[in-house]
Amino acid sequence: MKITIPPEVIADRIESFFGERVISISAPGGKSRGSYRVSLQNRSIIVSSRDSLEQTTYEASILKELSKFTNASPKFLGQDNELMFQSDVGAKRLGQHMYQLDAAAQEQMAQDAVAALFDIHRAARLGSLSGKLHHMGGTTDWVISFVAAMDELTRMLNIDPPECDQNALCNFIGTPKDQFVKWDCRAGNAAIGNDGRVRWFDFEYAGIRHGAEDFAWLVADENWPVNVETMMAIIADTYPSDTPRNWQDFKSYLEVYAALHAIKRLILIVNRAKRNGWISQAQALRKDGIGTNPVLGIRLCETGITLARKNNVSMPLVELFEAIADTFQKTIP
Repeated sequence: MKITIPPEVIADRIESFFGERVISISAPGGKSRGSYRVSLQNRSIIVSSRDSLEQTTYEASILKELSKFTNASPKFLGQDNELMFQSDVGAKRLGQHMYQLDAAAQEQMAQDAVAALFDIHRAARLGSLSGKLHHMGGTTDWVISFVAAMDELTRMLNIDPPECDQNALCNFIGTPKDQFVKWDCRAGNAAIGNDGRVRWFDFEYAGIRHGAEDFAWLVADENWPVNVETMMAIIADTYPSDTPRNWQDFKSYLEVYAALHAIKRLILIVNRAKRNGWISQAQALRKDGIGTNPVLGIRLCETGITLARKNNVSMPLVELFEAIADTFQKTIP
C-alpha cells in the first residue's frame, strides 16, 4: 500500500490530524518509496505507508514501543489509517555522510552507529514487544536457501564451488529466536540529526532472531568505508555488559553470518552488473543502493575473506571469496 494519495490530500489529512499547517511536502527517497518529508510550521515529520495496512500497523507498534526507551529510532507520532507519522531523524544519510569524514571521524561515527543499534536492542528488551514480533529467517527452508546462496553465485560466475559443509553452516546459524533485530541495517537506513546523533529508521522488517544480524548488515555492506577488523573492534568495545549472550558467542555468530550475508550482497552486485553494467563508486553511493562497481565488489570479498577465516565452519568460503575477487579484478581496465 504505497502512498498513492495526492500530496494535497495528504496535507489536508496531516493538518486535520495534528492541527498544524503544512508548509511543504517532498519525497526524499523518490515517490516510489512511499515516504514523504512534511514541513510544518515549527518542525518536519515523516509520513509513510507500507505495502499493506497490516505492515504499516506492525511498524507503528514497534516504533511506539521503542520510543518509550530509546532516542536512537524515530519517535512514533501517530497513525491515520494507512498513513503513519514519525519524527524526522534528519536528511543527512549515514552512508553518504561517512565519505565526507576523515578516517578518525569515520571510526567515531561507526561507533555511534553501533551504539545506537545496541540501544535499540536494549529498548526492545525493556518494552512489551516480546511475542508480537515476526520470526526473521525462522524456517529451515530459509536457512538452507541462505547458506546455499554460494551455489547460485558460483554458477553465475562460472567458478568452482568450494568444498564446504553446508549442513554444518545451517546448524551453526540455525534459527535462534530470542533477540530483537531491526533488519536491513545498511548505512542508508540511518541518519545524522541536527544534534549530531545517529538514528536508525525503517522498521517495517523488524522482528526477532539472534541479534548479530543487524551488525552483519552494516559490516558486510560494500559501500561501508570502515574496514571489517576495525568494525569488529568497535563492536567489541561497544558490546553492552547486559546483553544476553557472552561476547565470544556473539562474535563467532556475527562473523559467520556476515560472511554468508556478503555472499548475498555479491549476488545482488553480479545480477545488477549483468543487467545494467558497472557504475562508478560515486554513483553507487549517490543512489544509496547496490554497489555495482568492481572495486566495491573486491572490497566486499576482502571483508568476506577476513570474516570467513575466523571460524572453522566458514573457512572454506575463503577460497570462494578469493575466486570472486579475481573475477572482479579482471573487469577493471
